[in-house]
Amino acid sequence: MHKLLLIFSLFTNFLFSQNPGSGVTDIEGNYYATVIIGSQEWMAENLKTSKYSNGVNIPNITDNIQWNDLIDGAYCFYNNDASNNQTYGKLYNYYSVISSNNLCPNGWHISNITEWDELRNFLDPTDATSGGQMKSNSSLWTSPNVGATNSSGFSAIPGGFRNNSEPTSGIGVFSGKGTMAFFWTSEEANLLSAYDRYLINVDDPLFTSADNKNDALSIRCMKNQTTGLFENIQLNDEILQITNILGQSIEKVTNQIMIIYYKSGVVKKLYVTE
Repeated sequence: MHKLLLIFSLFTNFLFSQNPGSGVTDIEGNYYATVIIGSQEWMAENLKTSKYSNGVNIPNITDNIQWNDLIDGAYCFYNNDASNNQTYGKLYNYYSVISSNNLCPNGWHISNITEWDELRNFLDPTDATSGGQMKSNSSLWTSPNVGATNSSGFSAIPGGFRNNSEPTSGIGVFSGKGTMAFFWTSEEANLLSAYDRYLINVDDPLFTSADNKNDALSIRCMKNQTTGLFENIQLNDEILQITNILGQSIEKVTNQIMIIYYKSGVVKKLYVTE
């Protein structure tokens, strides 16, 4: 009788396919479509909540001076116009990101730099086209929306930002709607600034920046990951079937040893006849 040997040599992230996720609803009842990209599940829409996940209200600050002086979490609408909320979601300062009240729905979080890097490397380890694969190809983007295919399903839209300190125009200036999409990471750069990732209409990559903690940017939450990549591995004498943590069938192998590993953003598979 044949015996099959399955060897996994993996890092923290393993990719299989890009599929619609199960969706998520925030504490206010706002529903968000989600997408599975590699082993990560992301919101495919910008966060809209005006409450933390524990029910605490997030202040809506419209006054520029007050916004500039904030040391606690707050949100605003682009141009302080609530009609932007449905399409673009809200813009949040970094203090809301790091609040102990938790900005994302339960079971979800704001991704750190490593998790953003995993997303980028899954799409394109060279980063030449990763942004284009994330950008919606809708008319919300100002032409030219270079490289936009949305092949990842991330569906990034250009919600713009609120600048804490704009030298020529003053504080609290809104800019970038139609041309730029900014998303906070969970990591600070220094006492005054934190890291974010952004996309622009005139180029393909996913860019990194460190911006003032009082800037207001969009939020995309990521689902907390479970430990381990497989919940169900069935072995018998002739057929090996693997399913991932979502119960999706990954692969069947007959009378073979399969070695799977992840290197430099690329999945490698080796099949060896037993």
